[in-house]
Formats: sequence, structure tokens, C-alpha cells
Amino acid sequence: MLVESYFASLQSRLHQAEHMTRRKVGFEGWNPEPAKCHENVDYWISHNPSLKPVRGWMLSQEVLSGRCLYEAHSVIEENGVLYDITLPEDVACELIPFLRHLGTEEEFSQMKDGRAQILFPPITVDEWLEAQSPPIQGDGDEC
Repeated sequence: MLVESYFASLQSRLHQAEHMTRRKVGFEGWNPEPAKCHENVDYWISHNPSLKPVRGWMLSQEVLSGRCLYEAHSVIEENGVLYDITLPEDVACELIPFLRHLGTEEEFSQMKDGRAQILFPPITVDEWLEAQSPPIQGDGDEC
């Protein structure tokens, strides 16, 4: 699967994004580790086989005219409701859109490996160069 076509497909499904809630989980001697969502979900599912792991992508709100920042993420599904067990408690998960991966675990691993975050569509070289230019100095009247 080509990376560009994969993320173009995600971009075409933005209207299908769901929102997750935050749920604090743990056992004596184990709590989810920050920044290890895939491992946390796998561990929790191994102890709660009636639950379903869901792989996909957290979305930032659109950044830069029509682009989204996609971050590989894993959550739990229980009775049709998605919940996150990894993000810090101060993160309002219900405000973070989540787009499911449609495909196999292997395909998801291929897409996430080496690219935990991706901006799509990518910026062009000209856009990058323009962003590197120093700001134009004003006449000093700005606050």
C-alpha cells in the first residue's frame, strides 16, 4: 500500500471521524504508560478479551489550509464506544477526532512504522522555503 494513497484515503474520510472519551484503567502493579498506546491497548485487551482494540489516527484540527496532522493511535471499543486509556487525564479526549484504520493490523503497522505523525497532504518545497523566510519587519507600531 502506497503511503500517499493511504493518507489520501484517510483525508477523504474525515467526515467519518469519531470522538473518543478518556477512561482511567489499571491493575495493581500496572498502569498504562504514556506514549505507548499500542502496547497499552494490547495489554488491556489481553486481560479483557471481550473488548476490541481499534487502530487508527488521531487528527489535529486542520492546520495549513486543508491539511491534517495524523498521529498513529490505538484505543478500545466497548459496545460501540471508543475510549482512550493512554492520553494524560488533562487531555479532553472527547474533543480529539479519531479516524479508524480500515485494513489489517499488518497494514496499520506498515503505515505507522517510521511515521508516528504525518502531515497530509505534505507541504511543497516552495511552501517550506517560504515558511523559512524571516518575517517582514513592520514600522514598529505593532504591539
